[in-house]
Amino acid sequence: MHGDGQVQGARLIVSDNGPGLDAKAQARAFDRFSRVAQGERDGQGLGLPLARQLVEAHGGKLTLISEPGEGTVLTMELPRGALPRG
Repeated sequence: MHGDGQVQGARLIVSDNGPGLDAKAQARAFDRFSRVAQGERDGQGLGLPLARQLVEAHGGKLTLISEPGEGTVLTMELPRGALPRG
């Protein structure tokens, strides 16, 4: 996990060295209830769709880059609002 930012926005990057996703799985990764059939993983297929909805509701962007056998990188970019003056 890595975070950085500038005056205009903040960025959080999460990566792993897991099995990665092929193009077909990546195309479905943000679809609700879509699950990737890999091993013994359990879940409802809602994590990434809800994360994207939350990020976009705040004017941000959530992207996924993955390569089979190489792992996955998820990047969340959020704009910063005006700083309060006090």
